Amino acid sequence: MLRDDPRNTAPRRAHLLGGKGWTVMLTRDGCGFSRWHGRAISRWREDGPVDENGSFLLLRDIDTGTCWSAGAQPLMTGQSTGCSVAFLPGLARFSRNESGIRSGMDIAPLPEGDGELRRITLANTGPAPRRIEAVSYIPLVLGGAVGDAAHPAFSKMFVMTEAAADGTLLAWRRPRDAGEPAIIAAHLVTDDGAAPADPGFETDRMRFIGRGNSLRAPAALRGAGPAGHAGTVLDPILSRRATVTLAPGESRTLDFWTLAAASREDLSARIMSCRTPGRAEAVLVAARQQSEAEDEPAFQTLAAPLLVDNPLWRADAETLERAGGGARHCLWPHGISGDRPVVLVRFHPGDDTDGDTSGDTGLMAQLCRAQNWWACHQIPVDLVAVAADDDRRAALAERAGKAAEGTGIFVLGGLSDAEWTGLAAAARVVLDGAQGDLAAQCARRAVPPSPAIPKAPEPASPLPAPAGSPLSGADEPDLAYFNGVGGFRTDGREYEIRLEQDRLTPQPWVNIVAHEGFGFMVSAEGGGYAWAGNSQTNTLTRWSNDPVRDPPGDMIFLRDTDDTPGAGLWTPTPAPLHGPRDYTVRHGFGYSRFLHVRDGLESDLVQFVPLDASAKVSHLRLRNGGDRVRRLQVTGLVNWHLGPNGAVTVPHVTTAHEPDTGILTAQNRWRDAYAGRVAFADLGGRQRGWTCDRAEVLGPALDPARPAALMQGAPLCGRSGTGPCPCAALQTEITLAPGEETTVTLAFGEAENLEAARGLALRLRRADPGELLAAVQAHWRRQAGAVQVETPDGALDLMVNGWLPYQVIACRLLARTAFYQASGAWGFRDQLQDASALAVIAPALARAHLLRAAGRQFPEGDVQHWWLPPDGAGLRTRMVDDRLWLPYVLAHHVCVTGDRALLDESVPFLDAPPLAADRIDDFRVPGRGEMASVYEHAARAIDASLATGRHGLPLFGTGDWNDGMNRVGWKGAGESVWMGWFLLRVIADFAPLAEARGDTARAATWRAHADRVARALEEHAWEVNRWLRGWYDDGTPLGTKDADECRIDGIAQSWAVISGAADPQRARTAMETLDRKLIDRDAGLVALLAPPFDMDGRDPGYIKSYPPGLRENGGQYTHGSTWAGVAFAELGDGARAHEVFSMLSPVSHSSTPKALARWQVEPYVACGDVYTAPGHIGRGGWTWYTGSAGWLYRLAVEWILGLRVRGGECVMRPCIPPDWPGFALTLRRGTSSWRFAVENPHHVCTGITALTLDGERRAPEDAVPLVDDGGAHQVRVVLG
Repeated sequence: MLRDDPRNTAPRRAHLLGGKGWTVMLTRDGCGFSRWHGRAISRWREDGPVDENGSFLLLRDIDTGTCWSAGAQPLMTGQSTGCSVAFLPGLARFSRNESGIRSGMDIAPLPEGDGELRRITLANTGPAPRRIEAVSYIPLVLGGAVGDAAHPAFSKMFVMTEAAADGTLLAWRRPRDAGEPAIIAAHLVTDDGAAPADPGFETDRMRFIGRGNSLRAPAALRGAGPAGHAGTVLDPILSRRATVTLAPGESRTLDFWTLAAASREDLSARIMSCRTPGRAEAVLVAARQQSEAEDEPAFQTLAAPLLVDNPLWRADAETLERAGGGARHCLWPHGISGDRPVVLVRFHPGDDTDGDTSGDTGLMAQLCRAQNWWACHQIPVDLVAVAADDDRRAALAERAGKAAEGTGIFVLGGLSDAEWTGLAAAARVVLDGAQGDLAAQCARRAVPPSPAIPKAPEPASPLPAPAGSPLSGADEPDLAYFNGVGGFRTDGREYEIRLEQDRLTPQPWVNIVAHEGFGFMVSAEGGGYAWAGNSQTNTLTRWSNDPVRDPPGDMIFLRDTDDTPGAGLWTPTPAPLHGPRDYTVRHGFGYSRFLHVRDGLESDLVQFVPLDASAKVSHLRLRNGGDRVRRLQVTGLVNWHLGPNGAVTVPHVTTAHEPDTGILTAQNRWRDAYAGRVAFADLGGRQRGWTCDRAEVLGPALDPARPAALMQGAPLCGRSGTGPCPCAALQTEITLAPGEETTVTLAFGEAENLEAARGLALRLRRADPGELLAAVQAHWRRQAGAVQVETPDGALDLMVNGWLPYQVIACRLLARTAFYQASGAWGFRDQLQDASALAVIAPALARAHLLRAAGRQFPEGDVQHWWLPPDGAGLRTRMVDDRLWLPYVLAHHVCVTGDRALLDESVPFLDAPPLAADRIDDFRVPGRGEMASVYEHAARAIDASLATGRHGLPLFGTGDWNDGMNRVGWKGAGESVWMGWFLLRVIADFAPLAEARGDTARAATWRAHADRVARALEEHAWEVNRWLRGWYDDGTPLGTKDADECRIDGIAQSWAVISGAADPQRARTAMETLDRKLIDRDAGLVALLAPPFDMDGRDPGYIKSYPPGLRENGGQYTHGSTWAGVAFAELGDGARAHEVFSMLSPVSHSSTPKALARWQVEPYVACGDVYTAPGHIGRGGWTWYTGSAGWLYRLAVEWILGLRVRGGECVMRPCIPPDWPGFALTLRRGTSSWRFAVENPHHVCTGITALTLDGERRAPEDAVPLVDDGGAHQVRVVLG
């Protein structure tokens, strides 16, 4: 038995239980994970916050509201006494005394390896009766831990929950493909086999914890129990609760069970077993009787540094600083993947590798047994043994050969110093063969229990009340479309958010601030992250993807040093110290601002990225508006991540302090493409204290809402080097007399090397932040101001005049990230469509991207579906539409700009072997191939798209525009109706460019093919009143009117119109069907298809794995839904074109408190999807990073308002609602402008009867010349 104090701050100890299919890992403070046959049941991250770090039992005194937890985390209060943990071979026991209640929690895996038991025993040691509520909490994964860590919001979406009639909670993951193993989990509570009376439950994490909260103050422990929500909950947990009443001296037990199986039938049998009286006691008896193997204590000791970084077992800081290049350079040459923790041991001549003649006691033999033991506990490890001499290597290889095949044992020799350094930097555990067996090596690294470091006082119980309700409309401030929380400021360039008392936005409302090399995301509460170079592979601070907690990656703390410790601490942003205070937040183009007043002290924090610097600048102005002198301590904190999203980077991050400048630096040399780069943080040179140890600032729980050192006024101790909690904390003190003000600037960023990082930090010190911000604002006024409109629809004006173009440029092209998805990659089809929206307002950006995209094509004509800079690693696929977006957008760009020289630009093809016949994709870094003109690249894209199936229509491949339909045609025979219409549009637009260049034979081939496809569409794809979506490989039609699922797909109907090739009457009929079947005017949305895929036996692809009504699977997928508006405009139906735009506009869904309660997400940027799932109808999904922004902009400007720029001239072809009296549009080019005043006296949708330019009458069909003569031209257009 091993006993420990959970409050011990020595490196975390881990204990593994199980080994027969089910593993429980526990730390001394009660965190950990559960795994079943290699799949994560619960969520855990070694560098994550408490509420991502395991399953917990929470306790609450119903009468007093006092809350605590069965283990030390997540609720350790100042009333706790006798807190301890005992680790036995078969179980763990956590004991705690809290305000007269003694609790003991026993945790044991079930002997059959299909679940675990957590028994809580509660004893009343006080003089009065007590009512205690026990509440469980399990954050669910039910899948691969690595994928979940990389994109949690996406992973969570596929998990469904159910509350059975007997109180059992069920959860299962919808598989993405047929080969994915099924898993279904159950959670129940029993009292000696019986279910407690009237149990409560919750499976929605947002409802359990509450927005902006953590498990230290969850909403579920505030007063009444949860209502209980199950089904499609988006962020699944399993939580059961039960209440016991304890007389003085009485004790009671409750048993919480978690089970898993591959089917409901198997799970039902296991549930019944748990309900058998005496079953729990039998499990615990068996666990207590479990014996411990001789070496097992050492195996347990070494498991901890494999799971939680411990510098005592790692290479020293000097080695980490010298190593570089990541797994690709340091591990792959030796055949080591780097996907598993590495144990590295170096043997010298004379070391005992195999012990006595039986081979049972030597270090190598021990390590082989340890590796097998860890594998049985679902901790796969690579064992690397290094020996210099041949005989020693042969002996090691012989011993390794006795291990099971594929166990990951590598015997190496003849290594250079650089190779050894790389291996040592990779290893979680580094051993020396000269230092004895594992027990001896463990003893060498043992550290005495350290005294508990100062803790911040715990919040008083009961926990705070829930957040307040939105403001009533009666007190609306001077903001357009105010919804009780926020609205647009007068000029529309800022969205202002009013957070009063403890109110938060319903979901994170963020801003994306970026230029090409650097950026950050920040929410209204201050949460977010920053990146340099690439927003997915090189994040400086961690991307949380967690709308519940929304933690900040960097923050500023203010402390009034005259106040008592803990009382005078606050932040200029609402997070992380959420409390009953008022904040005003303004998101603008290229910056966000936070305004706050506390006890007369005014703070104005503006955050931005200078145009010429890879750094985030947080410029804080403080003014003393009171009548007394204020003495303040200002602390800036940056929590370094320095690596890809989802990766555990802390073992490789080293930090340093520059004594001469006071700048703090950080490096992670384990980043493949960014190994030499250096991050920095600076407080404008005003820092007087510093540390690079986050635990020193925040305390052992790493909770920024309770920063222990700051709350107690403790000085920062100046630690740097390596450790599990790297950060940059910079501190200074200022004094402000009444009326006096000052500024403090926190800047952090990254540069190519140490010298460049130092230079950038010092340059920013010398710069005027106000001037830097003014340059940013002027830049975005130019970028977004080329087209400005004034229409009867103020919401349309707000989106067109700034927010849509800002979203396209800042988010889609520069940042390529947002709250719900951090791509960092270029998508071939995705950013090309974004670029099409910029041909008028930012043609240089669009041109640059067309060149970039053309360079990601193979000579066969196909392309990378996506690729990651800087090295171009990407995915080659059999998706069929990607390549055609190049000629489509290229033709559009040349038409709009007149830039025919672009066609002759020379761009290389990629060089890589073609996809093998048995492969559907290939991820690699391709080489550079032959050069060709951009025209030739586009032409080959069409050449490669002429294959057809049995009906004469284009092949579906592994997805056309809808990636989720990746198995409709993956065998090579399925056909896509949408691809037919799209190909016809591409050929119609691009063939004239070919003919103009003399490539007439090619153009003739294309046109002849288009004729055949058009006839085939009319002959085979029409069904009564709609166009089919396509055919599966076996010839079964997709999108038929009599199908159970997907009876209609919107993009097949819309593009029949957009193509210009469909029979006009059929095209109109199909759009009427789309209107009836896909437009929900009550919810204000346009679904992509209906009904959703769910139970039908057909397998269209991973689209079916989404719960019905989410994203592409029957929700509004705004990108595709926008094309319905384009189609209505092409048909001359201005009313419905504008109606679709309004339905898709975020302003329409969030302009009142009632509307906002359903919409929840940002009111100022386009939303990628809107849910139609039960319980979420009309709720916005993933915002910002969506191709819908560019298409919405084009729908408004080109199709509704009718601006068609054609090189050096333009025409107006409006298609507006008939009740509009008119509108105005101003186009700016160079030093000139053209103001189009459009009148609609006859209340028509389209058709021009009169046109004048600068007072001169022109023919209605005439184009307006766009000559940059410095003039302000007036154009009058009359409809009729």
